[in-house]
Amino acid sequence: MNVSLTPQLEEFVRRKVESGLYNNASEVIREGLRLMIERDAAKERNKADDASPRETNTEGRE
Repeated sequence: MNVSLTPQLEEFVRRKVESGLYNNASEVIREGLRLMIERDAAKERNKADDASPRETNTEGRE
């Protein structure tokens, strides 16, 4: 698979590798994709939570 990046994204990836946190560009991209997967899963959980009925405590309300 080939991926085209904007010059800004290429620079970002290059800086991450140069920082020593990652060994190569593939590791940076994989980490970014993992984070996207986690974020999407969290959004789906939030949607499911919002769609489910909630118990409300109405005691003491007028």
